[in-house]
Amino acid sequence: MSAYAAFGPKDMESLAKLNHPDCKYEMHARHALSGKYEEFPNFLKGVLSRLNEAWPGFTQSIDKVVSNETNV
Repeated sequence: MSAYAAFGPKDMESLAKLNHPDCKYEMHARHALSGKYEEFPNFLKGVLSRLNEAWPGFTQSIDKVVSNETNV
């Protein structure tokens, strides 16, 4: 939840610190930001920095977060 709290005000420095150096993200579905991203800087460049470009007016709303030992 700390990551969502950092993302809301666009605190990318704090968000980066919450990610493991070898983190992996996968954006499912077919859209401009789909794909696999290894390491936070790549996710920041490929997804987070392009959210408003891909979806003008993008905002986040968290309904529920699900996790297990290795995935969120």
